This record gives sequence, structure tokens and C-alpha cells, in this order.
Amino acid sequence: MRPVRLWPAWAVRLGAARKVQIHHSTIAEPMRQSSMRWGVAAVAALAAVALLAAPSLALRDSGTRTLGYDEFLGIELPFESDTAISLDISYEVTVTSGSAVDVYFMDEAGYEMYRSQAFDELSYYPAHTYLNTKHASDSFTWYEKGTYYVVVEPRAQTMVDFTTVGYVVEWDENALGGSSFCLALGAILAVIIIGVIAIIVIRGKKPKAPSVPSGKLPPPVRPPPPVRPPPPAAVQRAPAPAPEQAPVEQPYEVAPEQAAPPAPEEGALPEPVYAAPAAYKMTRPKPP
Repeated sequence: MRPVRLWPAWAVRLGAARKVQIHHSTIAEPMRQSSMRWGVAAVAALAAVALLAAPSLALRDSGTRTLGYDEFLGIELPFESDTAISLDISYEVTVTSGSAVDVYFMDEAGYEMYRSQAFDELSYYPAHTYLNTKHASDSFTWYEKGTYYVVVEPRAQTMVDFTTVGYVVEWDENALGGSSFCLALGAILAVIIIGVIAIIVIRGKKPKAPSVPSGKLPPPVRPPPPVRPPPPAAVQRAPAPAPEQAPVEQPYEVAPEQAAPPAPEEGALPEPVYAAPAAYKMTRPKPP
């Protein structure tokens, strides 16, 4: 018969731990690589969205101009991009010397009409227009596509009157609806990217392998046997009373046994034995 080899408990636990570690590494490594690929793809997609959502650099036109009689300053603001949905516009005009000015905000048709001087009524947007002023400042968002103009016209009455103005005009096309929206979207994207990186780092941590003892291994320690509660005490029961036996009726009386007669002495004559008379038998005739 082949002997059976019993392994210590620590060896069994160590082998099970190594099997678990190998199984975990076999399954967790592809999952970790897949998570990293998904994480990189998510970061790349978010970065692309962030680049598309980032506001473009604002265009700016500024300087100082001296305008005489029958002269004006026109600044073109194009808003025709297919990806833009709004246009942020801001301007500031200040008269440093000379007469007051009129500052108009108009579309392309109104500008062509103004430049040709062939009009009875001038077309412009009064909500963003300032007349007969030495300082005008405005900032707003425009949503209708087209080409627009900021026009500065002096109110000089004679050909010897000159007006000097300083101006700053800025405009910016927004692909997703304004700088505030872009800032909010950037904050959301930053939180998502940080969360994806945290998930990749957490899933990338490998489980700690159990330490292998060095040198002589300690003898296996058997755990003490479990404490069992004492068995319940036996309950002694009183014996059941024997059932009463009814007396047995004898059908007839048994004669006591008679002792055997003593043996005769040597040389003595035996006692005569008297035989009992035979019983008389009576016959009864059969009925006819």
C-alpha cells in the first residue's frame, strides 16, 4: 500500500495563496490593460472635445484716428463661420479732442447704404448705437450670422474741424456658446479626466503576494479542539408497574405424588399386593 503524505497547514495555505495570485494575475492583467486602453481613449476624446470647445483668440482692432469733415471710421466684424454659434462684441470709443461723434452698429446692408450716402433713412441697431457723445462703450453677444460694422462719424460742421478719437474694438467667435460655458465645460472635463486617471491607478495596483518564510520552517501548530458543551443529564424514569395477573383456574385437582414404597429387606418376604377390584362396566342398550 502506498503511503499517504500529509502536508503541513502552512504549506497548504501557501500553495492556495500562490494559486490565487496566479489566477488573479491571469485575469486581472487583461482587465488592467483593457482599462488602461479605455482610459487613454477617454482622455484623448475629452482632450479633443476640450480643444474644440476652447474659445478662439479674440480679434482686436485699436488705435487713434483724426477725422475731418465728411470722414468716418468703419471696423468690420465678420461672423460667418460654420462652427461658431455666437459672436462676442465689445467696443469703446473716446474723443480726445474735437467735436462729439456718432457711434453706429450696423449690418452689411446698412454699411453699404451709409458709405454710398444714397439713403433717406439709415439702417442700424439702436440698442448698440450711441449718438452725439464723446465716450461710448458697449459689450454684448450676437447670434445672427453675417458681417457687421462699428462706424464712428464725427459731427464736424466745417472743413476745418477735426476730431481725434481713440478706439478699441474686440470680437470673438464661440463654438459652444460663450466663454462662461467653455469655463464650465472645462471644469467638468477636468473632473472627468481626474476620475478616469484615479480609476486606472486603483485598478493597476497588484495584490500583495504572501511572504515566503526563510530558513527553517516552524513546526505546524494544530489548533485546539473546539469546546463542546456537556451532554444533557439522563432523566431517570420510574419503572412502570407490572400488570396484575389474573389467577389461573385449574380444571381439576392434581393429586400429590406418592412416595415409592421402600425396598424389602434381604430375606424378608414381600408384602402381598392387593390389586384393586376391576371396575364394573355397565352396558346400556341402544335405543331402537
